[in-house]
Order: sequence, then C-alpha cells, then structure tokens
Amino acid sequence: MDYKFAAVIAGIITVMGVLIAFPNLNQQPNTDQVSDFKIEYSKQRLVRSEAGSLAASSAELLTIDNSGLAAYSTGQSPEKQMQLSREEFGRIKGLILETGFMQIPRTDYLQKEGLSEFTKYTLRVTAEGSQKTVNWVDAASYEGTIPPIISNVGLQLDSVIAKFG
Repeated sequence: MDYKFAAVIAGIITVMGVLIAFPNLNQQPNTDQVSDFKIEYSKQRLVRSEAGSLAASSAELLTIDNSGLAAYSTGQSPEKQMQLSREEFGRIKGLILETGFMQIPRTDYLQKEGLSEFTKYTLRVTAEGSQKTVNWVDAASYEGTIPPIISNVGLQLDSVIAKFG
C-alpha cells in the first residue's frame, strides 16, 4: 500500500514538473536582461575500486557563458568551443531562470549505498548575483525521484555535449 502511495506522489510530482517546463520549451524566453549568467556542468562516471574508494573513470565538463559560448573538455582531450544558437541558448537559459530551478530547496541527490558504479552530475549556475549548485546521480542510482526540472536541464546540457561529438 505504501509503495502505491509513493508511486502516485512521484507521478504527481513528475506531471507538475512537465507542466511547468513544457510551455517554456516551446517559446523564446525573455531572459536577455540577465547579464551575469554562467553554467558549469560536469558529468563523472564513478567506479568503486576493490579498496572501496570511488574514482572517476571518465569526466566531462561543459561551461556556457552569458553570450552562449560553450566550452567542452574531458580529462583526455583539449577544450573545444562552439557558439550555441540564440534559440538553443535561450531555451536553456529560460529552463533555468523561468521554471523555479534556482529556487529548488534541496541540492544533493546522492547515490544508494553499495553501488559499484554510477554517473554523478554537478550543475553550478550563476545568475543575477546568486549561485545555485545541484548534485545528482543517474535515476537508477538514486532511492527516490529526482525532480524533473533537474533531469530536464541535464538532458538539455547533454544534448549540447553531444554536438561536440
């Protein structure tokens, strides 16, 4: 019975997140007034050694500045840069600034105990004189539901990373 209740609550939270994010994905947000916007997004594949410590088997870093210039690097490759289109940059900026992302109260969504490998994400956003850092793991490695707004921002930033090929 408790499992069904938790599933219903998780479903309601997911639907609310989609309803909040969906209208903002289809329109060009008016976020041009924000002059100090910066995104730092890192993605690490962590593996537990036989000694029990976690080590990154791969790491990626994406930064996007207020002009929409994206820079991408991994531990093994030099930094690459690309200018995002006005529409794509506006969509990402709007998703962060107009959906309540900066007001998310909880900022750490940590992995379940005993996992031998998982992906960890860190997103640091600077906007309008404030900073927000959110840490989360892939959904299968977390006991609970990661808010859809966090997952949606992560998916948008992963699509930018994919363009660096």
